[in-house]
Amino acid sequence: MNFTYHEERLLQRLDEDQKAIYLDVKHKLSGGALNFSSANLRHYTDHGCQHSKNIIIQISSMIPDSILENMRSFEILILLCSAWLHDIGLLAEKDEKGCNLSGKEIRERHHELGRFVIREMHDELGIDDEGLADIIANVCYCHRRKISINEYMEEIDRIQTEEVRQHFLAAILRLADAFDTTSMRMPAILSKLFWDTSEEISQIHLTACKLIQAITYEIRCNSIVVRAHFKNEEEERILQWKIASLFKEFESVKEILIKNRLLYLHIQQKIKNLETEEEIESTEKPLLTRENLPTALSLEEWRQRENFHIQRKEYIFAADCCWKSYQLLLERDGEAYALKYINKAIKHIKATEGYYPDRRYFLRILHKYYSILKKNLENLKLNKEEQVFFEDISFIQRTLDTIEKEYLSRCHSLYIYSLLFGMGRSPLRKAIRTAWPDFKEKNVEKDGSLHSDCCLCTANYVIVSTLIGEKKEAERSFEWLLNQENNEWRTQNNIKRGFDYTSLCLNALFEWYYPHHDNSREILEIVNLLLRNRAAWGNIRHLSRMNTLTDIIFPLGLLSVRYPGLREDIHKAIEKEILAFLENFQNAANVDQEESLRGILFFDKVTNEKIQRKMKELAKETINRIRHDPNWNRKTGMWGSETLSKTGNRVYNWLLFWELILKIDENET
Repeated sequence: MNFTYHEERLLQRLDEDQKAIYLDVKHKLSGGALNFSSANLRHYTDHGCQHSKNIIIQISSMIPDSILENMRSFEILILLCSAWLHDIGLLAEKDEKGCNLSGKEIRERHHELGRFVIREMHDELGIDDEGLADIIANVCYCHRRKISINEYMEEIDRIQTEEVRQHFLAAILRLADAFDTTSMRMPAILSKLFWDTSEEISQIHLTACKLIQAITYEIRCNSIVVRAHFKNEEEERILQWKIASLFKEFESVKEILIKNRLLYLHIQQKIKNLETEEEIESTEKPLLTRENLPTALSLEEWRQRENFHIQRKEYIFAADCCWKSYQLLLERDGEAYALKYINKAIKHIKATEGYYPDRRYFLRILHKYYSILKKNLENLKLNKEEQVFFEDISFIQRTLDTIEKEYLSRCHSLYIYSLLFGMGRSPLRKAIRTAWPDFKEKNVEKDGSLHSDCCLCTANYVIVSTLIGEKKEAERSFEWLLNQENNEWRTQNNIKRGFDYTSLCLNALFEWYYPHHDNSREILEIVNLLLRNRAAWGNIRHLSRMNTLTDIIFPLGLLSVRYPGLREDIHKAIEKEILAFLENFQNAANVDQEESLRGILFFDKVTNEKIQRKMKELAKETINRIRHDPNWNRKTGMWGSETLSKTGNRVYNWLLFWELILKIDENET
């Protein structure tokens, strides 16, 4: 049998019996099993015979003569056998309990499946000695970085009369496996003829191999040298991601190598930019951020989050993940692939429509917005109304992006959470996911109340928890809220507050009860309470009367929208209060109108057509002032130097306006 130089160099350290064991293992694996593995992993880099041969080259190149001469023969045998056996778990279709496994499960668990196969089938693999097979199984198991070598097994074991350094062998195998990532791993002809690279996540692994020309071990300089090149930004992102991964592999075994006198102290990168011909040398670990992650990895992350929401039937949030993928592709000149994500987002919105109450999640806005994005990608011309709508919502999206990225972590406001979730923002998005658990821990009491038994904050918490789908959290706070009925839902620290506290409790009940309209007794009780005490609505709090009235009128108006079967006298009473509010609105200053606009956004429920037209005109005038306000920062989406809540309030009113306009258009057609 012919051997390569590196294989022969290692074999010279074995006696005849040990060489026979190795040859038997190699013959059984190279004769078909590993080729089968390679053929059935078409979306990934080679895991077949060539990969095993490459690992032997890496092992031989890594170990200088001075170290090799002092290695025991069984240690060499274990390394050689492990080079061929470490990926044998990829052949398993069932686990040790006989349960069927998916392709993803096999890849994720192949190290533990391989350990099981080696232990159970060592005779068939050519290893008669059970103790030798067990050590090989352990060494192969530890080739995955997530396994701690030091914690998993003893540092030294024994075969017959010979000690073997298990930690050292596992460290060498792990590094050799990780560093088989050059163009030798993926020859160009194979990538073109045999490997299906239509999956983005597979493309990144193949591209990384093509970008790295060579990895050498320079023991005199205590360096592992990675030579690579790139020609565009995406290739640079992939290369930096791959090198960062190699750093992690190296760091996981570095101390073990040094302890055994294999003194590689750092990774040296020698990278060439083919466009500028600039060559960069560095020993610094690449710093990975969300912005410089390879496109395929970011898309895969959003796809996993999309699937998470789909499993929970949270299609509105699944649509958001698709929209983020679309944004990423546009930023990185991937417009040709962006359309499929917008189509998926539209599909998710359609799956959501009709399931939620009116104006929750702004479903009409999102459907139209995504549809216009689709028209843009298909190079279809927008009409004037579509153009205005698109510019408005694009600007609002920038505002929400800024709130989410820069403010959420330091501004724990339930109002901001409700704004983000209400626009369909996924709870799994990074800033929201990071801030929300911290907010709960700091603010929510054991009984479910917030901020010293505040009905206002607790009602807000019910709304946000319902929006996010945290049903148990919402139920706990909702039960506490119901128990405050005798206090008219106006109590904080045993001090009675304004009736805007009570009206927000009404809003919380809307969110909690929908769509079970038969559970509306408490809702009607609150409505009657508010209407009976109309004269006292604004006499408790010392804030703007317009703000207080808005906070009361808005949920009363929503009642007319969501409960069309209410008694006629209640509908008329609510309409009367909306018309009274309209009179206040007409006489208010511009800034107050912008703050309280949502109070008149019920003109579809006003029976007098003349008044209805007047309300619609006032709303359009107010929105036009907001749209052209010079204090709006068009780049960040923030409104001047005002507080975050005021910016959010204007955005919320803007969204409510468009949702109502779209609803009217929908009814007219």
